[in-house]
Amino acid sequence: MSKSHQKKSTDDSANKTAHNGREEEGGDHLSIKILIPSSAVCDIIGRSGETMRNLRKKNSCQIQISKDGDTYPGTTERICFVKGRLNHIVAVIESIQEKIRKKCPNQTGNDAFDLENTLRGDEIKIVMPNTSAGMVIGKSSNNLKLIKKRFGSKVEIYPKVGSVEAKTALERVVTVAHEESAALLKSIRRILKHVALDPHHSSQINKEDFKKAAKGIEKEKEKEKEEEKEKEKEQEKEKEKEKEQEEEEKRDSPIQCMVTGKTCFRDLQKHYQLTKKVVGCPASEPGHPTAAHVRRWIDMGEWQ
Repeated sequence: MSKSHQKKSTDDSANKTAHNGREEEGGDHLSIKILIPSSAVCDIIGRSGETMRNLRKKNSCQIQISKDGDTYPGTTERICFVKGRLNHIVAVIESIQEKIRKKCPNQTGNDAFDLENTLRGDEIKIVMPNTSAGMVIGKSSNNLKLIKKRFGSKVEIYPKVGSVEAKTALERVVTVAHEESAALLKSIRRILKHVALDPHHSSQINKEDFKKAAKGIEKEKEKEKEEEKEKEKEQEKEKEKEKEQEEEEKRDSPIQCMVTGKTCFRDLQKHYQLTKKVVGCPASEPGHPTAAHVRRWIDMGEWQ
């Protein structure tokens, strides 16, 4: 074997060993931000910060939560910064999500980045640079489609794919949801693997840029709501129009008397005895009694 081939073989073996070692140690290094409901923050931090310290120590991760009142624009939720190995970060997310499920039972999210009709405890929201979101989406949205198909998760990226805001936003929010924790975490692991491929995934983004992105999303949601309202108004108008047409048809349609002339006369006599009102056959059918016939019957005193 030549020296060049020997060297290449050695290098490949070294690279493989390094890669395997990296996986054993916990995977790629990552820096991410996740959103946490304010109501769950106290449980995550713990008394005198003890729970947070244990979480850091157990998973060898740096963890920091934004101050009270310092929420992510467009939401009422605090920002949790996590830095460490991929597998360790997933373990941190699992622990945090357990506390969110506990503190937000049967609570549906209502912020700009929440999925409709989805429990907040079934969601994980990750904040990432637009370049990382592009890695998650993949060419022709293939990566995104594969995650949804393989794990059965609901995944939405805000601003939405294809929107004007998505092209200019510096940062985006990836919301992942699944009723089963195991499937949810598998989806998150796959997403973070794609994020790790982006060298800019830990880039610091100005807070003002966050606000601009959130405003664009809020405008998009407001527009959708307005369109929905207009659609409902149009449907109401259509219903009213149909109702008017039905009433008009009833008015225009000729009335028919469904009994014989003799029976009709008896019915008119009974009507007079009950109401003291003189009326003729409502259909004015030939051979049927008129109001004059009923009056004559009354004048003859036959009704007494």
